[in-house]
Amino acid sequence: MNRLRVLICTTLIAFSWAEYHGLYAQEPNGSEFAAAVNLTESNAKVDGVLFIPREVQRVAAVFVILDYGELSRPLFEDHELRRVITQTSTAVLLARITNIKPPAPGEPITSQLLRNAGVGGGQALLLLFRRFADETGHRELREASMLFWGWSSAASFGTTFAAVHPKLTVGFIRYHTHRRGLSDDVQQLKQIPALLVAGGKDETAGIEDAQAFWKLGRASGAPWALAIEPDSPHFSPEIHALTAKQLVIPWIAAVLQRHSDHAWLADMSASAIGSYDNFKGDKATASWLPDEASARGWQTVMHPTVRPNGISGTWTGAGVNAGGRIALSLELKVDGTVVTSAVLNTMGMVGETRSGRFNPVDGQLSLQIDAKAPTNPAMSIHFVLEGVVFENTATGRIEATTQAGVNLPTGRFLITRK
Repeated sequence: MNRLRVLICTTLIAFSWAEYHGLYAQEPNGSEFAAAVNLTESNAKVDGVLFIPREVQRVAAVFVILDYGELSRPLFEDHELRRVITQTSTAVLLARITNIKPPAPGEPITSQLLRNAGVGGGQALLLLFRRFADETGHRELREASMLFWGWSSAASFGTTFAAVHPKLTVGFIRYHTHRRGLSDDVQQLKQIPALLVAGGKDETAGIEDAQAFWKLGRASGAPWALAIEPDSPHFSPEIHALTAKQLVIPWIAAVLQRHSDHAWLADMSASAIGSYDNFKGDKATASWLPDEASARGWQTVMHPTVRPNGISGTWTGAGVNAGGRIALSLELKVDGTVVTSAVLNTMGMVGETRSGRFNPVDGQLSLQIDAKAPTNPAMSIHFVLEGVVFENTATGRIEATTQAGVNLPTGRFLITRK
């Protein structure tokens, strides 16, 4: 029994690897609050739904998703995202920013509420947080730090809010967007982490503006990353879902946990990555990622392809986070889309495939493996691995359940083929 307790504790510690740092495999529970405010002098109104995980006693930050288009609500409801905000004592807000009465015809972009937080929407958002503070009992929301996500026209709201309120902004994500003449000034933004994602086939926003803005930030030393989805048009729910899983949510997790001392860099031309201290390229022109997991995710987004000769072979690597690395290996045999054999070895536990699938088109890999400790065969853990393979690297989520039905904290695998 003592050996069993030690093994379970060891596994619990090892699975704190995750870039998601999720608590459990099931969907996190919490409360949703709705509120709205009007700022008549600016012709602005903001209404939103705030989700606060049940385990969060004090909200450390709020992830603000601008409710524009059809990508925002699926992200707001994403189970992985909610595990991240639970672990990081964060809330998530789906916020809609509109005019009270129709704006004047031909309103310039610099006066549009959704694009420029400085013309009223930012102040209205702060008023909304005060209302949430009063109605939820979380008084700390009055001075909450925020991390923004926006798609297309809505993406500039977070950037312009950060320019006015840099001390309240943890970071911002610009997804498939163009500044349309908004300011080039990055002085107030250069200390704030940012992730810019462009679509290689986006005929609406293109990639040139995202590249130019990213270069401005990096030239000022800003901790910014640019990722280009090579096959993505302006709107693709399928590609967005993959990018969220592979890059956006790991990036959010690391930024919310202030992983700046574990930063990685990525070479845009060669797609090579490395820890900040060991990076071989030009640091000044490389993309900045907050940790290894987000850097690996950046690679999967930039190159979502797999080797034509399949993925059979020996894969070695680790689970990684700020707390350290735990070694693991996989021996894979794949016939087309079926994983015919997979042997997992980690922490002295060895397991064989229960079932497995591989999609050579998009590189998606899923495995279920039951592993046992050689010193205690009665002890077993059921592992689920889901991720993506690109070239000779595989990365993704790993979950585990003990034979007693206890869900262990979610982890992240990062492995390469020998």
